[in-house]
Amino acid sequence: MAFGALVDHVDLWRLGDPAAVVFAVGGPPEEPALRLGLRRDDLWTRKRSPGMDDDSVAAERADWDFVPCVRVGPLRFGMTPEEVRAALVDAVPRPSTHPWRLEFENPGLSTYFEEDLGLCAVALDAKRGPQVRIADFPVVGRPPSMVADLLVDYAVRNDMEGRITHEGDPAIEALGLVLRAQRSGDVLRTRPIFVRREWAPNAGDVVSGKLPKWEWYRRSYAADVGL
Repeated sequence: MAFGALVDHVDLWRLGDPAAVVFAVGGPPEEPALRLGLRRDDLWTRKRSPGMDDDSVAAERADWDFVPCVRVGPLRFGMTPEEVRAALVDAVPRPSTHPWRLEFENPGLSTYFEEDLGLCAVALDAKRGPQVRIADFPVVGRPPSMVADLLVDYAVRNDMEGRITHEGDPAIEALGLVLRAQRSGDVLRTRPIFVRREWAPNAGDVVSGKLPKWEWYRRSYAADVGL
């Protein structure tokens, strides 16, 4: 049965424990089709993760420059995995069994490779990634709508073609840039992906583009969801 068929109403009630709250979906409280339980304290007093606009978070970010379709920070497209590790000597690598993907913390980023082309894409983590600026405006860890408006305006003013991804975010081929929104705690913040020239056409298309499906599937920081 489709999940939508179950949601004919939602009830909220308490169990014997006055501190507990339960949501029942798709049936009476006595026999719900789906039951989600949590402590009342968790529901009402859950702490938010630090906002991405927090000055302390912004101050901790390294500043990287970029040359469209050529490099971002110290990472030049075409590098081998070994060269990427050497360029990020102070970063903390995350365990990975995928030969085409390397991930790092401090700074937080994901790198994607193609066998004959080397490094092809760099995704900067919204929460822990370095900062990159376009027209002096920071594009990492910012409200998605704000950065999207900036990028669309920048592309129009510079006669650049772009597309809107299936997630509703801009992808601009001339910049080799795909904007994504990443969840961090209770908020969404920007996770830009920079790609080499060979990946730039259709980079924002989940079907015909070359970005790995792994990147499109993720919505949270990997360490937060145990990936």
